[in-house]
Amino acid sequence: NNDYLSIADSADFTFGTGDYTMEAWIYPTSTGSYPVIIAQYENTAGTASWFFSLGNNNTTLEYYAYGPDVNLSPLRGGTAPLNTWTHVAVTRSGSTVRLFVSGSQVDSGTWSNTHRDSSLPVTIGASSDGGFDFTGKISNVRVIKGTALYTSRFTPPTAPLTNVSNTSLLCCQSPTSVESSAVGPITS
Repeated sequence: NNDYLSIADSADFTFGTGDYTMEAWIYPTSTGSYPVIIAQYENTAGTASWFFSLGNNNTTLEYYAYGPDVNLSPLRGGTAPLNTWTHVAVTRSGSTVRLFVSGSQVDSGTWSNTHRDSSLPVTIGASSDGGFDFTGKISNVRVIKGTALYTSRFTPPTAPLTNVSNTSLLCCQSPTSVESSAVGPITS
């Protein structure tokens, strides 16, 4: 609680209208107000690009994508039970954005608009302004720009995630170093 990782903005997180994947294993230990898994977001109008979290005071997964003109209608679904490891993912393939929990698609939406090109840092465990704390553990975070790794039901990986083609960020794989990453510079 009250700890989060911050990754400097880069072109690796500017998704435009392209395909992408965001995924992680999460272990929430209490509920909160939109606890962030991974985001490029702060609570200031016109700055956010995307926000992947649990919902308000519950364990339902939510994903928001922001554009300069049109935002994605929020995706919501599935649950990440307290005190349990759960694999979560969001992908965009063409104009279809999908939300997955434990390998099952729980929601989808159509959005052909571009993501806002935000200069905010990408954060894991809170928003870039330190709000929306995630209480629990987050492991094996991977962001892939240019590839929608999952487009239908899949079996969640049981081994540590690896650096596949187009990986922009791969981190949170070491139990002893929060800044240890296979791909992407991280500061805590």
